[in-house]
Amino acid sequence: MDEETKKVIKKALDDGMSFDEAMEKIERTNSDDDYAEISYSTVKGAGYIFGNVDEAANGILVLINQLLDALNNDPERKQHVIRDINELMMKQTLGMLKANGVPMDQIMEVLSEDE
Repeated sequence: MDEETKKVIKKALDDGMSFDEAMEKIERTNSDDDYAEISYSTVKGAGYIFGNVDEAANGILVLINQLLDALNNDPERKQHVIRDINELMMKQTLGMLKANGVPMDQIMEVLSEDE
């Protein structure tokens, strides 16, 4: 068993999955390049992504859209969720730009154009 598989199993066990559940997901991931599974445990407050990351990203976008649609009857909560998503995306974008060596003055210039 390679080190990456061991890390995935350890994380799954630490997050409350059984060994059999972790192995099943790893086996499915290894047998299907398009396979992706996304889940969230309210008990552990942890999310799990197994399989193709691109497919998982598409799935997360679909789930976000469904969540926002479900919040149509609660506009205040919907606004709160959208604000949280925007803040998270801004942090990710800034981190990516900084990691790619984009100067901070250029980043700030682009951000000020959006206002």
